[in-house]
Amino acid sequence: MDITQSTPDFVETVLRKIVPELAEETVMIKRIVRVPGKRCKILIESEDENIDPIGVFVGQKGDRINLAMTLLDGEKIDYVTYEGDDLQFIADCIKPARVKSIEIKGKKAIVHVNEDQKSIAIGKGAANIKLASQLSGYSIEIK
Repeated sequence: MDITQSTPDFVETVLRKIVPELAEETVMIKRIVRVPGKRCKILIESEDENIDPIGVFVGQKGDRINLAMTLLDGEKIDYVTYEGDDLQFIADCIKPARVKSIEIKGKKAIVHVNEDQKSIAIGKGAANIKLASQLSGYSIEIK
């Protein structure tokens, strides 16, 4: 399989160059979804409860995430962890929007946000809601 700049594998390759903990396997990338050049959401984890995987990927003073965004031509990166709580996971996937409440009905999640958060939750070109749905595995509806 070829790695091109538009594939999720490209993002992982970039991150492997700047996050040595990936090679050490103290942190892992579980899934990457993206709209190339716009935004990507990355599900990460660490088996070690003493390690904050988001902190590892963001870096001190944001140095790692800023370098990654530069190497990805300004593509926004959202790191998400899953701690066993689907409601929290969906809320984290929909960030940077602030969520009021979430109702789950099967594999559909109805996410309630304040009016001023609606456009943030949906994102430019609906990128945020599409990626949040892909990453979470839920069909997400914003109310």
